[in-house]
Amino acid sequence: MGRDENVAIFQDTEKMCKENDRLRESIRLASENQKLILEGDAVPSIENYKEGKNTFVKLVLEPKELLELGNDIFVTPVSDVIHIKRTDEVKELLKASDYALSEISMLNPPSVETYACFKKSEIIREFEILDEPEWEEPDSIYRIELWNYDPKQLSDKDRVDKLSLFSSLKDTKDPRVQGEIETVLEEIEWQ
Repeated sequence: MGRDENVAIFQDTEKMCKENDRLRESIRLASENQKLILEGDAVPSIENYKEGKNTFVKLVLEPKELLELGNDIFVTPVSDVIHIKRTDEVKELLKASDYALSEISMLNPPSVETYACFKKSEIIREFEILDEPEWEEPDSIYRIELWNYDPKQLSDKDRVDKLSLFSSLKDTKDPRVQGEIETVLEEIEWQ
């Protein structure tokens, strides 16, 4: 390939990048996510190891660093929230949200207990759903989060697992909840 062909290809690519919306957006996102690491900045450690003829590179991060890097990946499992009249049926559900957090942290429990339920669960049909829960006494209702997956699959206790709890609360604006979530995450034993 000659110089003129290379120049023509470059000019064609440059033109496409200016005119094609998808390409322009991809370039913007790629540029946005790049980070300049200056000399003296903390850099995650990298380990190399060989198995036979293959060489592998492993990025070694502290759990907190990994969680911060993946923060944008974690999406809330909550698809909807309903309020119901108090019922014994919630004994089958897991404690969730700030109610679950209050059991494993210094946060005071909320006035309305919150439970997590898989959004396709049959138990929802048994609930008496309230249209205007603000008119009810807090001790006469429950707040039910309808989750995109069955929270029982990841939990071995009577509350949702800590990572799912983090995902459901990470966008909260309450500084007390944010502080307690951070403390709970620091206590997780990572393997």
